[in-house]
Amino acid sequence: MSIDDARLRFATELAREAGALARRMRRERGADFVQAKGPQDFVTEADRAVERFIDARVEAAYPGEAHLGEENGHAPGGAVCWVIDPIDGTNNYMRGMADWGISIGIAQGEAITHGVIHLPDHGLTAVAASGQGAFVNDEPIHVSACAQPKQAMIALGHSGRVNLAD
Repeated sequence: MSIDDARLRFATELAREAGALARRMRRERGADFVQAKGPQDFVTEADRAVERFIDARVEAAYPGEAHLGEENGHAPGGAVCWVIDPIDGTNNYMRGMADWGISIGIAQGEAITHGVIHLPDHGLTAVAASGQGAFVNDEPIHVSACAQPKQAMIALGHSGRVNLAD
């Protein structure tokens, strides 16, 4: 990584360790590994365990900073907030598909300053820090130079949990 930033290095290593935990838990899954939160909305034991793991490591390294997680909610703290999606793409993860990841963001005040997305099954880690660029597996990435919407690629997802008319 070409970004010299202790928080980002910590978050990157943490995302990789969390990804290894999630992969191990998926291999060792028991009968109650997947639970429904609502219609077409699932959570796994790994979602909860990975978020607890990340929360504990962040609290040990940066005591008193806030946490906002998908499964555990908000733990208040100072002006820095760690935003965590322990398994982004739970539906894919629980089905053994590769398109899922660990997402960790850091907000300081009103600004998002750091981000890490680790895709364990693809061996990809994307990192960014405000003003320092973005990288995937240590290679710099850039936005497309495409200026014509007709030539752009747009990815769109849809969930049946909410009516599209709403």
